[in-house]
Amino acid sequence: MNKTHAFIFARGGSKGLPRKNILPIAGLPLIVHSIHIAQQLGNIERIFVSTDCREIAYIAEGAGAEIVERPAELASDTAPEWLAWQHAIQQTQSKYGCFDRFLSLPPTAPCRNVMSNAALTL
Repeated sequence: MNKTHAFIFARGGSKGLPRKNILPIAGLPLIVHSIHIAQQLGNIERIFVSTDCREIAYIAEGAGAEIVERPAELASDTAPEWLAWQHAIQQTQSKYGCFDRFLSLPPTAPCRNVMSNAALTL
C-alpha cells in the first residue's frame, strides 16, 4: 500500500490580506478547511502544516495536523515554495521515514471538496 502524506504550506506573513490563513471562512479558520479535506480523503496517513507562525501552528494542531516548523528564510515573500516543500519532506522523512506520495493542499482554496482531490490520491 502506498503511503500518502498531505502537506499544507501556510506562512504567517501575508501582505495582501494579513493573517489570511487564520481568518474565518464559513465559520472556520482558512487553514482548517484544508486539514478537514485531508482528513476526509481517508487514505492520507499523516497531515502536516508547514508554517513559521505560532498562531497558525496552534490552530492547525487543534484541527489534527502535525506541524513542521518552517525557518524564516523559507517563509519570506521571495522564497521559492519548492524550497519549503523540500524542507518539509526532509523533516518528515527524518522523523517518520519515507512515504510514496506528496499531496499539497493550499489553504487558499477552501471551496474544494473531497471529490475534487480524490483522483490525486488514488
